[in-house]
Amino acid sequence: MTAVESIIEKLQKRIDSQAPYIEKYGIPDCRLYLYKILEECMQALEMEKQQSQDYAKFAINCDRKEMPILNFIDYIKL
Repeated sequence: MTAVESIIEKLQKRIDSQAPYIEKYGIPDCRLYLYKILEECMQALEMEKQQSQDYAKFAINCDRKEMPILNFIDYIKL
């Protein structure tokens, strides 16, 4: 699972679990909820940056050892 897929899953679960609360208390509480979503998106962005750097190192090592280089999606599945 990629970082983006992970954050989408987390957000969907949070939205589903918080829907009754948002409906009950209205718009002011939605703002706090949206800040939580933003925070999780920023965490996902950092995860993606780290995955990209890790994949680059992996690909360089594979190339140096004359091994086939996996595409990024297959690398994520390892």
